[in-house]
Amino acid sequence: MQDIQTNETALPAKPCLNCGNPDVVKDVPNALCAVCRNAAIRFPIPIWVKLFGGGILLLMIFSLINLPASLTIGLCLERGIAAEQQHKFVTAQRYFTQAVKLDSANTEANEHLIIATYYNNDLVTFLQSGNRIANKTLDDDELLGRVNALAAKTGYYFASDSFYTIEKAYASADAIPDSVYINYIKNNNDNLYEQTMFASTLFDHKDYRRCDSLCHIILNTDDENFSALTLMGSAKRFENQADSAVYYCNRILYMNNESGYAGCLKARALLKLKRNDEALKIVMDCKQADSTNAYILATLALVYHFNNDIAKRDAVLHQAERMNTDSTATEIFQYVYDVINNKESL
Repeated sequence: MQDIQTNETALPAKPCLNCGNPDVVKDVPNALCAVCRNAAIRFPIPIWVKLFGGGILLLMIFSLINLPASLTIGLCLERGIAAEQQHKFVTAQRYFTQAVKLDSANTEANEHLIIATYYNNDLVTFLQSGNRIANKTLDDDELLGRVNALAAKTGYYFASDSFYTIEKAYASADAIPDSVYINYIKNNNDNLYEQTMFASTLFDHKDYRRCDSLCHIILNTDDENFSALTLMGSAKRFENQADSAVYYCNRILYMNNESGYAGCLKARALLKLKRNDEALKIVMDCKQADSTNAYILATLALVYHFNNDIAKRDAVLHQAERMNTDSTATEIFQYVYDVINNKESL
């Protein structure tokens, strides 16, 4: 039987795709001769391609540089808004301030900072934040509405032009006679500043009943008026209505539960009610938040005094003497010394 043989015929090699040279470089994907292959490898990249690629690279680098800042701003806003919703405005202001430092033009951060500073009674920062977004387009109508409502009430904390002229005629607000306040308020009852100034003067003169009455009038117009609420928190205590004093302190703390001043006012009222343990807890929480505040340290000294813990009382007073040298702090601690020496009542 004759064997059937199959002859395999080798396929001819493909010539160079570019020039047709049969002598191509072996074992490469595309059939090119050595000369054409080297030319292709060294082919110059057009300048527009290089510029486009460079632009993409710069954009990527810029994005990578700014990404951490953007993430930080977002995180600060998220944490600040969470604190704001819990009425923790000291914490909220700290986060919103960080966000604004990273991007002073960020409208959302500035709007929330305005809210926080209002409830922290920090009107300087309030006005600075407002100026930063004065000519900006604000998209969040609900947030803008809250900011505008607070902005409308800031006028209650500044003298009108007409009363400012009167103030300049006296060496200080304390030197303004009661009759000037009374006549001005009678004819100009549309601004609360003059009323709160007069109420403060009455308090300083220990006319707590009239101070109390005037504060009621102020709060009928602005139920969140910080000046009137704090005056009531003290006046009611001196009127021997400590329960009522606690009520007004709680109104402030409802607005801002991190208000150290309101917390200490409440602690003093609780001392009057012989609820010393509650007073100590509140003031220690305040001190943990701000260990250098003169009013907090003075209140802590009073708590130790009424707890008959004389060693701790004196340690706080010595610490305060080293830390606080301004006239306001001196006046705050003079009251504590007067209570200790039975020259003043709680």
